[in-house]
Amino acid sequence: MNEPCRHGNRITCTFCNTLEAQSIIADAKAELARQKAGLPPLKGPPVGIVPKLVWIQRRRRKVLHAMMRFAEANLEHPEEWDDELLDLNGVIKHLKKQKTPQVKDTP
Repeated sequence: MNEPCRHGNRITCTFCNTLEAQSIIADAKAELARQKAGLPPLKGPPVGIVPKLVWIQRRRRKVLHAMMRFAEANLEHPEEWDDELLDLNGVIKHLKKQKTPQVKDTP
């Protein structure tokens, strides 16, 4: 899939080619179609706090996109961003491992 990036980057963004991105876009298109048809929006869960894993993934995505913008402008991004990206990747891996159900050995 070699479409231009959906959020303004001149190069194709890896994020835009993931299933997650396609799902988000499909949901947004469905909601827009509901609005155009005069239907009320689907009621979602009550507004609360964003889960930590989701917040970390969003932050990681923002850092990656900032790095890509710097690369497009032929500029070097700050070294701290590399460290932050590595830290975020580690946290995501840790949080996903915690969510994975552990299988107990049976005798």
